Amino acid sequence: MIDYLKKYNLTDDDINLLNSQLSEDLKNSLFVMKENAEAILDYLKELGVTNFKDLLFERTDICFFDLNYLKEKIEKYDKKLIKFVIDNSIGDLLDFDI
Repeated sequence: MIDYLKKYNLTDDDINLLNSQLSEDLKNSLFVMKENAEAILDYLKELGVTNFKDLLFERTDICFFDLNYLKEKIEKYDKKLIKFVIDNSIGDLLDFDI
């Protein structure tokens, strides 16, 4: 159902762990909102983000943002800084109102 996440360097084990850890509502939302989630993750990938596993575990909600809204939020800051935060300390995104 969420196997499409493999294209963001998630392994089968990562997908299985997501399936066991995420609520049914979140898994269903990732399936139903696949196009939106892919657009968000593709954008983050363009920024150089690589830590999609932790992003999906800790901030799945980002996959449900409006892409333009997320871009506006990120463009307020240095993109390299946002990439660093996502790859190293995802919880700190809240300090950036993301």
